[in-house]
Amino acid sequence: MEPMKEYVRRFHVPPVVAEKALEYFRLAEMKCPAVRGTCLILVCIQLACAQLGEPFDKKQAQKLSGVQAKAYTNSCRTVEEILNIQSDLSLKDFAVKFGCMEVKELAETILSNYKVVVDLKCTHGQQIDLSKSECLLAALYIACKALKFRCDKAKFQSFCSKNMFQKLSEDMQVCVPKDLDRYKDGSMKTSLKRQGEDPQSDMQPGDAATLALPVQPKRRRETLQDRVLCSPLSPQYLLWKERTIRSAEMKIINL
Repeated sequence: MEPMKEYVRRFHVPPVVAEKALEYFRLAEMKCPAVRGTCLILVCIQLACAQLGEPFDKKQAQKLSGVQAKAYTNSCRTVEEILNIQSDLSLKDFAVKFGCMEVKELAETILSNYKVVVDLKCTHGQQIDLSKSECLLAALYIACKALKFRCDKAKFQSFCSKNMFQKLSEDMQVCVPKDLDRYKDGSMKTSLKRQGEDPQSDMQPGDAATLALPVQPKRRRETLQDRVLCSPLSPQYLLWKERTIRSAEMKIINL
C-alpha cells in the first residue's frame, strides 16, 4: 500500500500504529463502500492513532482528504461504528499520558456527576458511554481547569473530535463539585515542586521551631596519633609526663 506508506511517513506515525491503520483499511474496504480513496486512508490512520493513544493532526488530514470537513468527520464516525472500534485507553492512561494524575480523582467525580445529569435527561432507557475518549478527555480537561492545573487544550483535542470535545467540556462545567478542598492537596504539592518552591516556605517562625530536630555534635574521630600519644609506653607520653611533673614541682617551690 504505497499511498498508506506515504501518509504514514507524512504524519510521522509509529510502526505499531501504521500496522493497526492498515488493518482498519483492509476491513473498511470490504465493509464501508461509502468511504474510499485518500479519505479512507486518513480516517484509518486517525482511528488507529486514537486507539493506541497517539496524537494526530486532524486539520491537516481534513485538508488532504479531498472532502469537506463535515464529510470527513462523518466518514470517521461511519468507519468507527461499522468496525466497532473502541478506545482501550482508560482515564488513568490519559492522566498519565498528559502528566495530570493529580486531577484524576476530580475527573472521576465529574464523570459520575455527568452520568447522573445525562441519565435524567435521557428517555427510553438511552445511556451514554463514558468510556469514550471524548468523555474521558473532557473530564480531565475540566478537572485541570477547576484545580488551575496547567494543561494544553490543543493536545487534548488532538486525541478526539474537536466539536464533541468542546460540547462535552461545556456540559461538564456544571458537574464540578463546589467543595474542591479535598482535591487540591495533590495538585498544589505538584505545582510547588514544578515551580521549585518549598511547601514549608509559608510557615511561621514558631512552626519551624517545632519541626527542627536537635543537632548532635559530631565526635572527632580518633586518629593513630591520638592512640600513640595516649599510650603509657610511648616515648612521647613519658616525655609529656616528665614535663608535667617538673612543672608541678616548680609551682610548689615558688609557693
